[in-house]
Amino acid sequence: MFQDTYNATTGEWTRVPARLVNREGVAMVIPEDAPLPPGYDEGPPPEAPAYDELAEQSWRADEMATAMENVTAIDYGDESIPGTAADWKAYWLALRAWKDGIAGYPQTELRPARPA
Repeated sequence: MFQDTYNATTGEWTRVPARLVNREGVAMVIPEDAPLPPGYDEGPPPEAPAYDELAEQSWRADEMATAMENVTAIDYGDESIPGTAADWKAYWLALRAWKDGIAGYPQTELRPARPA
């Protein structure tokens, strides 16, 4: 592993051998010969969660937008959308609450269910 470092005196970038260190799950790359920063250990951080937080947040945001669009469409008389405006509003509120710290999050089988 290497790290690019900038020398402000010369204005040049240099590639130096580096190593990965971590502290409480936060990784950092430092030059191989540099001392460990306080609180850091050798090696990669602990294993990442089994789910992709950004993917779950993206799914939630997309579903919230769909729910709002459907409420508006139903209010304007679109009869092709399943459920009622109240169903979609309740779904939107459930999505709003679907985040880290909620029981079952982020198990996809426990996500709020769309109105049918």
